[in-house]
Amino acid sequence: MNLEKVTKIDQIKKDDTIIITGAGLVNHPAKAYIVKVSKDGTEIIFDKGKNLFINLTMFLKGKSWCKELAILK
Repeated sequence: MNLEKVTKIDQIKKDDTIIITGAGLVNHPAKAYIVKVSKDGTEIIFDKGKNLFINLTMFLKGKSWCKELAILK
């Protein structure tokens, strides 16, 4: 298995396994349950119960709590 760093807005698809680092999470594996496009950008929701998500537009601009994001291939 390989890790593919996220560098593009349309790279993550629903049900991809993503690896997240930032805000206390270190190489945290999670399933991308919902990829939602809103006026604020694309949101990757990885824990529906806790409403945990990453705003992909902010991540790509370096303004997110998420510091590293990759897709497990």
